[in-house]
Amino acid sequence: MDWSHLKEISETLKNFVEAGAFFGAGFAWWKWLRERYDHATEVLFELEKTFANSALVKSRFSIEDDMKYGEIAPVLAKCVLAAFANSPQKPSSEELKKLESLDALLRFYVFLYSVCKARQAPEASLRESYRYWLTFYFHPRRTAFRAYVDWFYPTVSHWLRHDEQCARGWRRQKRFFDPAEFGWVGTEGQAREQLRRGIKGRVLVLTGAGISADSGIPTFRGKGGYWRKQNPRRLATEEAFKEDPGQVWEWYHERRQKILQSKPSRAHRALVELARNCSDFLLVTQNVDDLHERAQYDGQGLMEDQIVHIHGRIFVSRCTDCHEERDERNKEQTIGIPKCDKCNRPMRPAVVWFDEENDPRQEHRVEAFLNKGPCDVVLVIGTTATFDYIRLWALEGAANGGWLVEINPHETALSRFAHYILRARAAKALPRLVHSAVEKGPPSFG
Repeated sequence: MDWSHLKEISETLKNFVEAGAFFGAGFAWWKWLRERYDHATEVLFELEKTFANSALVKSRFSIEDDMKYGEIAPVLAKCVLAAFANSPQKPSSEELKKLESLDALLRFYVFLYSVCKARQAPEASLRESYRYWLTFYFHPRRTAFRAYVDWFYPTVSHWLRHDEQCARGWRRQKRFFDPAEFGWVGTEGQAREQLRRGIKGRVLVLTGAGISADSGIPTFRGKGGYWRKQNPRRLATEEAFKEDPGQVWEWYHERRQKILQSKPSRAHRALVELARNCSDFLLVTQNVDDLHERAQYDGQGLMEDQIVHIHGRIFVSRCTDCHEERDERNKEQTIGIPKCDKCNRPMRPAVVWFDEENDPRQEHRVEAFLNKGPCDVVLVIGTTATFDYIRLWALEGAANGGWLVEINPHETALSRFAHYILRARAAKALPRLVHSAVEKGPPSFG
């Protein structure tokens, strides 16, 4: 029997089978690509029809046209502010109707995001069709739109921010939406110049414990925030004062001494320099120390009407009975419970404790500043922004085109709304930003 002949036949059959499998796999691959291409074309066709919907066209026009956007911007801002807290300025039903087509557009963007994630259509086609409208999120004068998207449409916000990060780092990729192509943000130099112009206008500054930490004053939440193994949040209450006023005053006397031994940091002095170059300036601080008052630049400091101590002032004592106040900043600090000069009743520190409301007179001063007109720049420095009213004032100040700049080593509740974020301590970042902005050209963000 000729076994060699059978071996040749089997080899031939094997080659035919391998060739058939190869061509079969190729055909299946070609058919899958063809079906996928047909499906992608179908999806794109449906998207184009949806995108041409009259409601969506109307909303796109309201975003693109400056005058139309001016009509809906206050409504967008009201929606975001009302979402933060039970704001009395909630939009009316008539105002909300102005946003119906805009909401339809944003819901469509969410659908578009799912299409891209599912790879049901080529990104190149989608980019040409839709990138222009989505770049309005980065438009420097569309702050309210950006805040609205961030708050109510986090999917779209995540998409845009993730795309923004693609152009950074060592693995740089082409962005799906590049606002620089349409002149919204432009180059880094143009963005800095925009902020430089804003700093010369109306500026609102919100500061927290972080700016005083650079002067050696411990924060409530950070390292060194505890006093004799006690949480200051338990001492800074009206209930604690009623239970043991002597212990509370002992703690406040120590805090006063600590503050008196501290000096204003470079960040405090930078704010004085900034105030001298603004057309209108207001500093709202959550700190009860006097470092903002003591800070000077070229021999001058901030004026009294430029500072709002929203949580009170530690060097002021207030009578628990007649509410008479006494400024003890320049007086010798004595141990014990001070008595009122008028009625001889015990006095307490004139600060806002955790179980108390803010002084409505101080809140009115902030609201009056915001009501005078839109802010050009809002600086949020060294605050965790845990209080609703701090977030509200920051957003309201930036709602009509103002630039929100956050200086904080850590992420906060306001980070996602900020145009610029400087992840650094205030004493390092703020002087460089302010000095370069008002004297040496565009500010440094490095």
